[in-house]
Amino acid sequence: AGSEAIKRMYSAAGLSAGKTEVIYQGIAAPPAAARTHSAPLKVGILGRLDPVKGHACFIDAAALVLKKFPGSEFLIAGREEDVKYAGLRARAEALGIGGKVKHLGHVPDAIAFCQSCDIGVIASLASEAVSRAALEWLAAGRPLVATTVGSLPEFLPPEWLVRPQEPALLAEKLLTLLESPEKTLAAGAANRAKALADFDPAGFAERTEAAFKKTVD
Repeated sequence: AGSEAIKRMYSAAGLSAGKTEVIYQGIAAPPAAARTHSAPLKVGILGRLDPVKGHACFIDAAALVLKKFPGSEFLIAGREEDVKYAGLRARAEALGIGGKVKHLGHVPDAIAFCQSCDIGVIASLASEAVSRAALEWLAAGRPLVATTVGSLPEFLPPEWLVRPQEPALLAEKLLTLLESPEKTLAAGAANRAKALADFDPAGFAERTEAAFKKTVD
């Protein structure tokens, strides 16, 4: 299984937990790229535009953060699906923050996008059985604030998790980071260290091979 969340689904379907092994995806971490925490501070969300990804909550949280950090920017990267950029623009305009929310569309290099930001957000309302975006934020060495759905609590400490569909709580976590360059850098460094230690592609291959060999034996 790609996560403990998936293992729980298997168990609920009747598969013995003893016959399921969790092996996380591997991700190749790029060379470290530091951010200087200089203006404009950039907060990003990465993922397809779908209601389950919580982009509306992200924009609502942005409106709250911008009251205290009006110089910050909020970047949305991902292809249009069941949510359209026009709808997100309208929501931002209605909140008076249209000029502070940038819509980038599909980005060819997800980790490069993460490295261009100071802070990452995953605002998903459900799903995230295996969150590739979480691994990309970690590999990029950026702090990440995420919801408590699916596999996300497996990648982050409770300090950086919020209940889904709670923009005020999300904004509170973002403000904690924006107010402290030291905390931002420390959280990013911890995430990168976790990516290097736990999600190395070679380690993924070794664990997968060992699981198959154990099954054969």
